[in-house]
Amino acid sequence: MFLGLWKIDDLVTFSASTHNPATGAIADADADPTYRVYEDETAVPILTGSMAKLDDANTVGFYSEQLTLSAANGFENGKSYTIRIAGIVGGVTGVTERYLQVGVSPPTAAEIRIEMDSNSTDLNSIIANVGGMSGEIGAIRLVTEELATMLEISGGNYRYTSDALSQVPPVDLTPITAVTDQLVTMLEINIETGAHRYTTYALSNAPAGGGGGDPLAGIVEDANGSLPAVTLKDAMQFILSFMFGLTTGGGTSHIVFRDINNGRNCIDMTVDFAANRLSLIRVPL
Repeated sequence: MFLGLWKIDDLVTFSASTHNPATGAIADADADPTYRVYEDETAVPILTGSMAKLDDANTVGFYSEQLTLSAANGFENGKSYTIRIAGIVGGVTGVTERYLQVGVSPPTAAEIRIEMDSNSTDLNSIIANVGGMSGEIGAIRLVTEELATMLEISGGNYRYTSDALSQVPPVDLTPITAVTDQLVTMLEINIETGAHRYTTYALSNAPAGGGGGDPLAGIVEDANGSLPAVTLKDAMQFILSFMFGLTTGGGTSHIVFRDINNGRNCIDMTVDFAANRLSLIRVPL
């Protein structure tokens, strides 16, 4: 039976009743029951003694005892205690136990007052430190107020206010406009097919040299003449052929790459056993 949580110097009273072992009926013990008090699992009891009859004129087999939970009696805060009670009835011994816990005493009013005063001092110190941060708090307030003028909620989402958008510096689109204007002078849309084609201006200003009037001709020609002329259009054809065109002669010394439409040969190369290129012929458009 658990007797509860107690404080140091409290008085705890425990009781027990004895019974006839043959019938189970209440009966007086052959002698006053004894008790032993153990702390936690310490094998040596801190107190021992005998119980006494309580209200013997009106009861049978009813015994009690009162203990002082003092440090002098061996009790400590934070410890648990077992009271083992043994009684003999008709030569037969019976045993029962009682349990209790000794806890930390609740603070007195004076102790509470001291703790509150200490916390008040700490709180005053915090307030003083916050007061010394007036500059930082002012900066935070300015940022917050600035955000309030820049953001607003619409449909549960934040968006820039019209005032914020009016403060965005204009973007210089001159370079983009120049490129766009140049493209406009070079390309036009065939109304019938919807496809782009070169304008007459672009064709009339096509670079000289192997392009057949193509504005993309000669762009990647070697300026020193040390390499064969390769137009951008031919270069793209060679790349597409090498990456995506059909091939013949794989595994031999002669490999040919077809254009992506499989209409003609674009690259004709000779290789050695390790697939190193020995010769390469490009077939331009």
